[in-house]
Amino acid sequence: MFKIVLSQINAKSMWISGFFKPFLKGCLREFKKNKRESVLLY
Repeated sequence: MFKIVLSQINAKSMWISGFFKPFLKGCLREFKKNKRESVLLY
């Protein structure tokens, strides 16, 4: 019973990290790009 729940949580966290990692990487890239541009502006 407990193992099944644990594996479900594990699968969910794997799916969430698989979904969020590219999203976070994209956000980080945009943030760095914007930071560089704002440094150029000021």
